[in-house]
Amino acid sequence: MTETTALETVYLSCRERLTRLAAVLLGDDDEARDIVQDVFLSLIEHPVAADKAEAYITAAVRNRALDRLRSLSRRQRVERMLPLDDDTLLSIADSDDDEAAMAAEVNSFVASGLSPSVRDVVREVFYRRHTYREAAESLGISVATVNKHVVSALRLLRNRFKVKS
Repeated sequence: MTETTALETVYLSCRERLTRLAAVLLGDDDEARDIVQDVFLSLIEHPVAADKAEAYITAAVRNRALDRLRSLSRRQRVERMLPLDDDTLLSIADSDDDEAAMAAEVNSFVASGLSPSVRDVVREVFYRRHTYREAAESLGISVATVNKHVVSALRLLRNRFKVKS
């Protein structure tokens, strides 16, 4: 079996799993596909032994996805975790049952688990994509208070939805 044929075999057997891995890390299916494709293309230029290819590719996809996340600003990372818009906190369309249930639970928690002042700040900062200063002016509070409410909301969400292993 030639190196190209071996690479094709690994690509076909791992592509979907690796794309899901990258998509979970990034929260973006298109970027996940791009990263998986880039990793496989890099193997054409820098081949890896066939018996180690799957482990190497898995690590490379994970590392590239994490590098991509690190390159994002804090605000962009938060927006990826909680893609918010004016109508809903999380879009549950096009997601499987587990994701839909989790999104519904997050929606419910944000609607009823946050105080009105924290919820208002979350709406200004994440729905309307206002800066902290714009949110402060809109709500008639200080920038420090906006920051305090955002930190509080994120801490509550993290604690409430902590994955138990």
